[in-house]
Amino acid sequence: MTSIFDIRTLFLVLFIVCFALSIDLIFLWLRNRSVAGPKYWAAAMIFATVGSLCYIVRGFVPLFSSVFFSTIFTLGGYALFLRGIRAFFKISHGAALEWGAVGFSACYSTYFTLVSPCLVARIVLFSLVAALLLFRCAYLLFQRSPAGKEAIHSFATASTFLLAVISSLRAVLAIFGIGIPNTESFLDPNLVTVVALLSVITTYISLSIGLTSLPGQFAMKELRASEERFRRLTEESADIVWQLDTDLNFTYVNGVDQVLRGFSPDNVLGTSILDAMPPDDVERVCAFHRERLTQERQGAKTGAQRYEVRLFRKDGGTLWTELHASPLRDSNGQISGYIGITRDISDRKRDEDLKEKVLRDQTNFLQMVSHEYRTPLAIMQTNIDLLDIVGNETTETQQLRLVNMRQAVGRLKEVMETSLQAARFSELQLDQEPEVLELVSSLDSILDHAEGLWPDRTFVFQPEDGEKMISGYPSELKTALLNLLDNACKYSPAESPIMIGLTTEGDWGVVQIRNVGRTVRPDEVASLFEKFQRGSGSSGSSGAGLGLWLVQQIADLHGGTVTAQLNAGEEFSVSIRLPLFDKV
Repeated sequence: MTSIFDIRTLFLVLFIVCFALSIDLIFLWLRNRSVAGPKYWAAAMIFATVGSLCYIVRGFVPLFSSVFFSTIFTLGGYALFLRGIRAFFKISHGAALEWGAVGFSACYSTYFTLVSPCLVARIVLFSLVAALLLFRCAYLLFQRSPAGKEAIHSFATASTFLLAVISSLRAVLAIFGIGIPNTESFLDPNLVTVVALLSVITTYISLSIGLTSLPGQFAMKELRASEERFRRLTEESADIVWQLDTDLNFTYVNGVDQVLRGFSPDNVLGTSILDAMPPDDVERVCAFHRERLTQERQGAKTGAQRYEVRLFRKDGGTLWTELHASPLRDSNGQISGYIGITRDISDRKRDEDLKEKVLRDQTNFLQMVSHEYRTPLAIMQTNIDLLDIVGNETTETQQLRLVNMRQAVGRLKEVMETSLQAARFSELQLDQEPEVLELVSSLDSILDHAEGLWPDRTFVFQPEDGEKMISGYPSELKTALLNLLDNACKYSPAESPIMIGLTTEGDWGVVQIRNVGRTVRPDEVASLFEKFQRGSGSSGSSGAGLGLWLVQQIADLHGGTVTAQLNAGEEFSVSIRLPLFDKV
């Protein structure tokens, strides 16, 4: 038969085991702070440590304190184990069982210790509550544990289930008076107590080992699932998906490369991506790559880069592609390779080339027409001027015809100039960088030019105080504003002034040109900036319907907007909003 020293020794062993396992589970929690579960398991083992200590000091402290706290901390530890398992497996229901078990334990331990002392009742109820919590833990572990390392999880689940069975049997035996200690100390020789303690120690050890391995196993499971998702995505992608090492050699490529270029993965793996490009594209990509490595050496963290390159096909041709490359990094943040996709853009390139050819042909045609028509128009204009000089020899009817001829020639010249401007803008390749412009001085210069073009008109410039800096292209802005001033002069009475305002609205500079005279209906305002669109009141006046469209394109080029508005008093206004320089 076991001596009193042996029983206390078992409780001391239980305390040491619980303390050691609590340290292990605390470190598990610190390593997996983002994972739900380990913090509850660490707290559970701390509770078990305190509970075992309460058994050791029984006989040295008041009975109620020892009974109450040993019960609460031991069963609370079981409840926390269950709570952690639920949190880890993301099971939302079941909190009532944990809280209810702890609350019920506090009630019965108080009642059967202070109000109606009954050792048998406490043993029975303690064993039943413990069995209920342990059965639930064993069930969740059996149901939710991942595949792999089956021996560890089977042992943890089996030992938890066995302890639940032993607790249930102890409750049954206690009802029949078997295994009841002779004193409240719990330290008298008792085979049932020894078996229960050995089962608790074994279960704590196996359960802690099993729980400790769970985060790593689930991480591996998620990694395998992620790899499978990546494989499925790459195999089902319409783009070439690839991975390179730091020397830019292929370590992975999906089967789309064989569809688009004709090379199987076996032909590509281990080769350099640079070998798949023509020399001029290689030089350009290498320059970008060197720049990336320079920035990395300086401490910058570079991100994804995009290139348009040609790749060799197996049949000897080339394929236009868009290549997106992102760096892979190791645990130290250093580049360990690259991952990316390559997309076939042959159709887009073909469309771009066709558009460029059409625009080039259009511009060449307009230039040819302009060249062929300029000389005849100049001759006609000269002859009309000569006839006008000898106007005293012509009749009134002939003078009217001369006026009509002059207007017709002027209209043809204006249509040609506007069309050429639009064509030049369509093919505009802004190789030059935008300039920093001060709007007030820029508008002053443009208005000086306008006064030379329309000397009979009055221009009133009303700028808001202060400098207004923008980033833009001077010649394009001048074209836009002169087009607006030309419209204002054409469609307003000769004696009315043209008002030019300059204000700021938040981060925007606003240029507004106002004139009196309605040549459009309210329902036409929204469509004025469309190509070849003219107001219903513009019939009889020169114009091709391209001026306002060109103004819209220039405003877009500067990141701005343009709007038209009919105001009270037969006033029409157009406003160009341009972003101020410090916000560009």
